[in-house]
Amino acid sequence: CGRGGWRRVARGAIHVGNALLEIRDTRLYRQTHATFEDYCGEKWQFTHGRARQLIAAAETIAILQSDTIVSLLPSTESQTRPLVSLPPEAQREVWAAAVETAPNGKALRENGARMPLFSRR
Repeated sequence: CGRGGWRRVARGAIHVGNALLEIRDTRLYRQTHATFEDYCGEKWQFTHGRARQLIAAAETIAILQSDTIVSLLPSTESQTRPLVSLPPEAQREVWAAAVETAPNGKALRENGARMPLFSRR
């Protein structure tokens, strides 16, 4: 996959997260499966944990989109992971700081793991 291909894959993951969110919240999975976990595993070959990651990424991006101070959004599900456990206002603040300190405006693909705000503890 070239650089553009990975961007399409990343955007696709966010779209999948939004779709899974709707399917879960409206219980559409019940048309064919007893549980959301079964639906994810059988229909998409996702573990429930992976489905939760994709849904959390979609929810986090929706929160960031609701704020005008954020000019650049995460482009991958993995960029949202450090934000997911934070309250919405903190998500906005941390992401804005990360974008502001990203070299040449390149949001975190290369520098995300090294940024103090995003380091794993």
